[in-house]
Amino acid sequence: MTLENHLHPYVDKDINFQFSYKLNSIDKYDFTIKNIGDDSNNKSKNTSTFFKLKEVYETHIDEVEDLLKIKKAYSATYLKSMKAFFKDSSGLSNEEVYRLAFGTEINESKFEKRPLSRMKRDILIELGIIRK
Repeated sequence: MTLENHLHPYVDKDINFQFSYKLNSIDKYDFTIKNIGDDSNNKSKNTSTFFKLKEVYETHIDEVEDLLKIKKAYSATYLKSMKAFFKDSSGLSNEEVYRLAFGTEINESKFEKRPLSRMKRDILIELGIIRK
């Protein structure tokens, strides 16, 4: 590995992996990593291949399936009323309600506090549950 050919989290500021999913067959999903880098050396793709990111994240496909179940089970109106209920009854912030509902951080600066936060946030954006 070299800094010229691979990303380093403390050196490279723009690490652009976007997590996604696709329907493989009825109720079976595949995990994908989209938009892997715009850099001329293709550092993002090299890094993804080296660390086998797709394979690593595929072990968490159950998390994607859970997010899809949330999308099917709860309408946007229901999620808004749940946020209002928790905020009013227990004084929880929007960030805390989001974390309880989806098991992830909404704020990128706190992604390191919850496993898979970036992946889940990308999937939630793709599902239209949250807006960027």
